[in-house]
Amino acid sequence: MRAEKATKAYRLGEVEVWALRGVDLGVRPGDFLALTGPSGSGKSTLLHLMGGLHRPTSGRVLLEGQDISRFPRAELARLRGRKVGFVFQQFHLLPRSSAVANVALPLMYAGHPRQVRRQRALACLERVGLGPRADHRPGQLSGGECQRVAIARALACDPPLVLADEPTGSLDTKTGKEILQTFRGLVDEGRTVVVVTHEPYVAAFTQRQVRLLDGRLEDGDGTG
Repeated sequence: MRAEKATKAYRLGEVEVWALRGVDLGVRPGDFLALTGPSGSGKSTLLHLMGGLHRPTSGRVLLEGQDISRFPRAELARLRGRKVGFVFQQFHLLPRSSAVANVALPLMYAGHPRQVRRQRALACLERVGLGPRADHRPGQLSGGECQRVAIARALACDPPLVLADEPTGSLDTKTGKEILQTFRGLVDEGRTVVVVTHEPYVAAFTQRQVRLLDGRLEDGDGTG
């Protein structure tokens, strides 16, 4: 995955705000990469460009050699469903659905039959140590367990790339380290994991760190 001269501007009324200013970043297959920097540095915006959630204002984003910033919206959604798993700080779980139903959602959108969805969702929950909690709703789970459900959901379609935006931000340090161990296991399986964080202990857990400041790479190896 590569970002080449990527910029992103947002308009707030009459004001144009530049979140990214010409970022070049390469992510190698099997990387465990932390995007660090203060609030407003552009790290979450960069992550969203990498996953195709937003388009760059200029520059381009390449995934497996394809310029996804030029993809039509429907094609981009299909590519995200196959190639990218997202994990967010606030979990974004459906509160009235069980853990297994939450994990199965991407599989439903991908058109898999019900039996396949449940079998694969259960396997993903087992992968993150939550098999016995499959039929519990989010309100019956701890914060760490909810984040594990979110990780299992991100893995449901077996994506090679997992993007996590402050995945430990609402967790205590002990639980956060357990979540990071789960990510490390994904890297050991051959997946690529990119984590946005402002926590030093999270960055130290990864293999590589890139720091952003005011929408630019401040230091570190961005070449990939």
